[in-house]
Amino acid sequence: MKLKAGTAREIITPKLGGLLAGYGSPNPSASIHDDLTVTAVALEYGDTKIVLLSVSLCLINNDISIELRKKCGDAAGMPYTNIILSTTHTHTGPVLPGIGDDYAGEGDDYCEAILFPKCAAAAEAAVNIFAML
Repeated sequence: MKLKAGTAREIITPKLGGLLAGYGSPNPSASIHDDLTVTAVALEYGDTKIVLLSVSLCLINNDISIELRKKCGDAAGMPYTNIILSTTHTHTGPVLPGIGDDYAGEGDDYCEAILFPKCAAAAEAAVNIFAML
């Protein structure tokens, strides 16, 4: 048995004007210095596959985390419990849903249009590298 590995990266930078996370006040983004990314590392050993995801975001609440991991698991062909998610804790990422009552509804469009599909694409691409090995 061999350990197989694959990697993929997608850009998850939101549109300008959304609120930035972690500043304690409603600060909208005004420019882009560096793109935010999701990096996926897929590992396979025998019948076990996992994907490690690192996202350039401040934090993700449990409900969003589970939904994101389920979408990535479906795309990568594995149980969502085999998707391990971490954030870089950048304060220049967008506010996500469920972070605080002050920002109710903020980030919903971002999750559906950018975060979920780009993370799923990265997870799928990282796993698809196994087929080339």
